[in-house]
Amino acid sequence: MEYPECLRIVEERVKPERANKADDVVAAPWWLFWRSRQELYNKIAALKQVLVRAQTSRTQASTFVPNGWVYDQKVIVFAPNCYGFFAVLDSNIHYVWVVNRGSTMRTDAVYTPSDCFETFPIPESLSQLEEIAKKYYSLRSQIMAERNQGLTATYNRVHDESCHDEDILQLRRLRVEMDNAVATAYGWKDLILAHGFIEGSHRK
Repeated sequence: MEYPECLRIVEERVKPERANKADDVVAAPWWLFWRSRQELYNKIAALKQVLVRAQTSRTQASTFVPNGWVYDQKVIVFAPNCYGFFAVLDSNIHYVWVVNRGSTMRTDAVYTPSDCFETFPIPESLSQLEEIAKKYYSLRSQIMAERNQGLTATYNRVHDESCHDEDILQLRRLRVEMDNAVATAYGWKDLILAHGFIEGSHRK
C-alpha cells in the first residue's frame, strides 16, 4: 500500500489471473507468490549469494546471483555457494553426467535435480578447487561485462573452434586447468580428459 503505482500494476495484471485459478490459489492472498517453496528460502536465508543455473540449457553453466531474488521454477538453486562447488558443477565431468542422466528439450539438456544432482558424488574436499575456480569465474565475468554478453553468447564463442580471441583462449586454458583440478579432487590423477572440439558439441 506504500507504493500505490506498483499496487495498481499488480491489481491490473495479477488479480484477474488469480481469480481464474484453482480454489487453493484463489484462497491465498492474491498479491503473494504462490507456492514459493519457503523451505528453499529458509535454507539459503543466511547466504549473501546463491549458485543457480537454468534448468533447460545447452551450456548448463552456473552463476552466482544475490540472495533475496524470487527464483522461478525453471531455475535450479544450489545452497552450497563456494567456488569449489561451482568448479565441480561447471566441470565437464558433471556436464557429461547431466546429459547422460537428465532429460532433453529439443537439443537442450534439462537438469533434473533428482537424476543429475542427488545421484552425483561430490568430492570430499573442495578447498583445493577454490583458487582456480575464482580465476575462471572472474575472467568469465570480466569477458561478459566487457563484451556486454550473457552466458550463452560467451560459451558460443568458447565452443567455436574458429574463435581465436585472446580472452577466449585464456578462458579455455583456465577451463582445462579447472577440469583437471576437479579430476584430481576425485583422486583421478591419471585421467586424460582429452579436451577438444567435437562437431555438434556445445562444450569444449
